[in-house]
Amino acid sequence: MRTLIVGGYGSVGHTIAEELATASEGPGSVIVAGLDWNGLHRGAQFGEFWTGNGWDDSGRDADHLTVRTTVRHGLSHVRSFWESQGVWPGRPTENAGQIQYQPPTPADLHSSACAECEDDVWTGSRDPFVAEYDTGDVCGYCCYECYFTHRTQNHLEEVMGEASVYIPPK
Repeated sequence: MRTLIVGGYGSVGHTIAEELATASEGPGSVIVAGLDWNGLHRGAQFGEFWTGNGWDDSGRDADHLTVRTTVRHGLSHVRSFWESQGVWPGRPTENAGQIQYQPPTPADLHSSACAECEDDVWTGSRDPFVAEYDTGDVCGYCCYECYFTHRTQNHLEEVMGEASVYIPPK
């Protein structure tokens, strides 16, 4: 039975999914087909993320973490929880691919300072270059040279390769 988990904590969602499966196809027939839980985003706004043991608020003192990074951290715990229950799909489901990676844009920047030279990224003749790294950081740059230098010197990797870099039109 494919199940879309809508809201609720992992253990509550698992209990309900098992009850649905038992009523229709028998125990152990649950496969998570998707998660729809705004609670992760709401919690992340307060520096909290979900774990298999409940909410963890240790992110409240982590000013360096963005809401996006905290949500991703919570999602990794959600996935681990469902994998431990044996119901996370081992292969993509027919619903896979409906949510696609959204590359960063200048609107994602939290600072106008270039991550490399600290010049204002908005004073040039072009919009800023923006890159999202696998560390969760989204950095803005005043030019391609600053982007390349900062990335290279700090051994940074984009989260989705070239798709994670916004290069402004000329």
